Amino acid sequence: MKKLFLLFVFSISSSAFLFSQSVNITFMVDMQYETVSGNGVHIAGSMQGWNPASTPLSDADGDNVWEVTLSVNANSYYEYKFVNGNSWGSDEILASWEGCSNGTGNRKLNTSTANEILPAYIFNSCNVVVFYGCTDSLASNYSAAATNDDGSCAY
Repeated sequence: MKKLFLLFVFSISSSAFLFSQSVNITFMVDMQYETVSGNGVHIAGSMQGWNPASTPLSDADGDNVWEVTLSVNANSYYEYKFVNGNSWGSDEILASWEGCSNGTGNRKLNTSTANEILPAYIFNSCNVVVFYGCTDSLASNYSAAATNDDGSCAY
């Protein structure tokens, strides 16, 4: 009986492990048309409890594209928005007709089983501005924000 119980517990925990796969998603927002708040840029969404102050983005290379990589559940649906600051009232609201919107002003994301780098959407929009730079992740000057390779990759 004890062996049967242990086998049952093992199979339940193994199943939970198989179904709790996570993926890394890089969220990016283009702030070139905004005056960035002194509190920085944040993301709030269903993946982190909708807290507008808990998940800051960074702009390490100074190109006005702010980003953060989060580990989220694979094969899941999330809603989120970017916040120019760290409190509600500074959050973006997308038009219901925009393709990246869920129709209520939030962005939407369906994850798969693969890591993903999302486009650098313009704050308050589903549009993406073309960024030139090195798009080869093996290069020393790779830029995750680059959407078009400019031939500048260095190895």
